[in-house]
Amino acid sequence: FRRRPRFKDRHYALDIIRNDDTLFVKMRNFALQSPWRCIAMKRTDPPKHGLHFFTLFSTQDFKKMETFLTPMHLSTTPPHRAPNVVSYQIEAGGPRTHYKVLFVDNDRQCYVLIENQHKGFRACQLLQTSYTVDTVPPLQCLTAYQNNCPGRKQFPYDSRCKDLMRKMSH
Repeated sequence: FRRRPRFKDRHYALDIIRNDDTLFVKMRNFALQSPWRCIAMKRTDPPKHGLHFFTLFSTQDFKKMETFLTPMHLSTTPPHRAPNVVSYQIEAGGPRTHYKVLFVDNDRQCYVLIENQHKGFRACQLLQTSYTVDTVPPLQCLTAYQNNCPGRKQFPYDSRCKDLMRKMSH
């Protein structure tokens, strides 16, 4: 993964910043007992002070959606020449978490992000756009996740998530 990235041309963090759609966490291999569901993010416009801000969404009871605003920072790790890391708060008031962009599919509708945690464990999440989250992830995206993200999976997305977000926006 580090020395010879197989998907080196698919590591563009800018693809996340440029996405206008809501991105839902479809599956992840960490926080397996977490009660939080409908974990999603959407870019707010326009950028402020050169930073892009995202609204993060989640719920525990499918009745009320919790939201907060976080800046999305980009950075670059060798041997990449373009930003391949996104950093943002995953809890209101919490520290920034750094995620390497492992994979972005050609249509920019599926993303795999990895956080290297202690003892070499890779905390991964697969995100899909609101247009595709109700379908099976594209094969290359799913393969990138399965080949790099060991362990059990949690599926925070539920078909009720989009309805809850629609109700919230009215």
